[in-house]
Amino acid sequence: MKRTQTGWIFLVLLPLIQVALTVAFWREYQVPVSEFPDQARYGWYTSLCIVLLLLLLFYRLTIVVTDREVRFYVGIGLIRGNYKLDNITEVKAVSYFPLGWGIRLRPGKIIYNVSGRKAVELSLNHRRNNVLIGTNHAEELAGYIRAKINPPEK
Repeated sequence: MKRTQTGWIFLVLLPLIQVALTVAFWREYQVPVSEFPDQARYGWYTSLCIVLLLLLLFYRLTIVVTDREVRFYVGIGLIRGNYKLDNITEVKAVSYFPLGWGIRLRPGKIIYNVSGRKAVELSLNHRRNNVLIGTNHAEELAGYIRAKINPPEK
């Protein structure tokens, strides 16, 4: 099973921030970006690089559940996680107040999300922190993982 969540907040807000910066710079200097004074031009290009990097890192979150593991990757895949089904002790669908998107450290939890407030919470052997992975299909995904870690007896 594979589920993908789109990071709309990143896809919409970050380009708007860059446009606002461009307008602010243009109002100040009233010339094209290529003709900004050196310091302003470097600042503008730095902000553009930061926006592009954040877009690549957080534009989506994909969760893949196989017969052996739960994998996820964020954006282009530099941020990823891999948890063997044998190491998962409990799984549940949760709703939470995100206090932002991306990677969040909370007492006893690590949260990976790109939008929304729903997640699948994995309790793992040999780990203090539970892992929350954001998804729009929390109930469905939690049930599927639960079925994989506790297969029906034949």
